[in-house]
Amino acid sequence: MADETIVIAADHAGFELKQVIKAELEALGFDVHDLGTHDTESVDYPDFADALASAVLNGHARQHNDANVLVLGGRVTSAETARDCLRIFLDTPFEGGRHTRRVAKLA
Repeated sequence: MADETIVIAADHAGFELKQVIKAELEALGFDVHDLGTHDTESVDYPDFADALASAVLNGHARQHNDANVLVLGGRVTSAETARDCLRIFLDTPFEGGRHTRRVAKLA
C-alpha cells in the first residue's frame, strides 16, 4: 500500500481521532497530507470538508475501491473502531456490478 497519498481533514471535534488515523496510515506506509485542523480550537467544519472535497476533485487524494472518502465521527468512534474501519476501507475491493453505474454518476 505504500507510495500512495491519502488526504485527511477534521474539525476540532475530530482532531484527536484524526491523529490516530494519521498515525495508522503512516504506519501502513502511506504519505499523509493533513489539511487540518491542527489543534482542538473551535473551527468551522465546512471549511475542512471543502478542502478535502477540493483535494479529491483535483486528484490530490488517493482513489481507492472507487470510493474517495471515509467519514468517522470523532465524538462517537473509538480509536480501535476507527482503525478497524480504516483497514476494512483500504482492504475491500470494489464490487463493481450495479455500483459501477452509481459511481459513474459522481463524475
